Amino acid sequence: GVLSEPQEAAERSGGEEEQEQGGWGAAGGADGRTASRGGEGRTASRGGSVRSGDAERKMLIDEDGAMAEGREEARNMTGSVVGTEDLVASVWQFCNAGNVEEALELVQTDMRNISQPACADILLAFAEAGRSDCAQAALLHMQMLCVEVGAVLDTSTYNALMLAYARDSATAAEDGLDQSMGVLDLMDKAGVDKDITTFNRLMEACSSAACVVDPSEMGDKVLDLMHKEKVQPDVETFNTLLEACGKLGWSRDTGHGLEVGSKVVARMVEEEVQPTTDTFNILMYGCAWAAGAGDGWGGVERGLELIGEMAERGVMPDVITFNNLIAACAQAAGMSDGALALDQAFKLLWIMMELGLEPDEGTCDTLIATCAKTAAAGDADGVTFGVKVLDMVYSSGLSPDPSMYKALLEQCLKVAKSKRGGPGCPDGWHGVRWMSHLLALMEAFDPHTSEATAAMFANLSGLCHRRVHALLAQPSSSAAPAAPTHTEKARAEGAGEGAGEGAAPEGEGAA
Repeated sequence: GVLSEPQEAAERSGGEEEQEQGGWGAAGGADGRTASRGGEGRTASRGGSVRSGDAERKMLIDEDGAMAEGREEARNMTGSVVGTEDLVASVWQFCNAGNVEEALELVQTDMRNISQPACADILLAFAEAGRSDCAQAALLHMQMLCVEVGAVLDTSTYNALMLAYARDSATAAEDGLDQSMGVLDLMDKAGVDKDITTFNRLMEACSSAACVVDPSEMGDKVLDLMHKEKVQPDVETFNTLLEACGKLGWSRDTGHGLEVGSKVVARMVEEEVQPTTDTFNILMYGCAWAAGAGDGWGGVERGLELIGEMAERGVMPDVITFNNLIAACAQAAGMSDGALALDQAFKLLWIMMELGLEPDEGTCDTLIATCAKTAAAGDADGVTFGVKVLDMVYSSGLSPDPSMYKALLEQCLKVAKSKRGGPGCPDGWHGVRWMSHLLALMEAFDPHTSEATAAMFANLSGLCHRRVHALLAQPSSSAAPAAPTHTEKARAEGAGEGAGEGAAPEGEGAA
């Protein structure tokens, strides 16, 4: 039968899907996971060739409509339209280049038959471009072709339309979510079965509209619809719902995302769906977010509870799990819980290494952030442990995050300028050795990557040089310090070079 015509969407510009804002130091991407959804996208090279019968023509994407002229010329030459595969490739090519309206025009003028899965592939191109209006218009054209030949579009085609609504920034409005729900009505009228992909994409649309609707309430509505259709939810269904619940905030002072997330996991278990590492990584990301948004040490405690829950359920944590929990420690360290957070962060490092998990750049960056915030709160142990983390970064062949690295160096320089010895930078020759070691690390990471780092390197070099000469001028300084390493010795001897005012005259550094 004739399918109902989708409502015509107002013209709008395609926007990128909004990223939720998380706390400083959180790892693993916007959703705290190791992989993002939406891997159905394809790529086509810009300016590729398109075949029409036996004739091959080059389509150049430009601003003056040469594409349309080339297509008309090809029709005049061959008397036929482009083949199905070439049409799909061209649509993807235009969408990837941002020429979505031209891609729609191509579908409406050159698509003359219904071929599965070509219809779904075409709508997926519009979905990846975030243009549900164009996907809707293309579906209408496909429906009319179905009427001519008595065919019916399949489930995957409607699923692609649902994805287009989920990825369109306009879905953040309540009417956009209503249109997503309307796809279910289209499928009912067409007599097309719904599957798990249908509802997972509907759940993604609910997540996109989390700012205008209650994501937990809408999620429950989608789950109820799945039960009605006898479609069993899977891990992706609940993980998407978890992300939606965190869109309004994870802390007690914002959207109570952690509290609501616990209820989602409880229902997940009721539905006999086993939570995975990804599930807990989303919640662990929420712990880091909450710790930086008012919960402080409470966010860390909740993360430690989740680690225990993972052990009870037999779910193995990964590097992302620990990175997010250490990030929670970094957030707590900035809220007067520095000593406690610093101690817990390094305990977590020890646990992950005991589990055979190799620290990565995310691990090191969150540890550096914890140390820097602890030092900024007045605890010089943050500097001591921060330099140890830099040692680990260097020995692992990694590179520190520029912003966190800069924050730690600022605290190191502050402690080094202190006249008194103690935690962080010791006094006497041991202090010189500590500074020369830090300079060697800075040189290994290239101190000239930014003006700020270069300035701190010069300041610390000059300070180390002056400290050496001050000690040499003292009669009591004849006692030999602990033998420096080759790298530290070389750094101490050349500390004054290029340090500006206060640098040692030539030859004095070697003394």
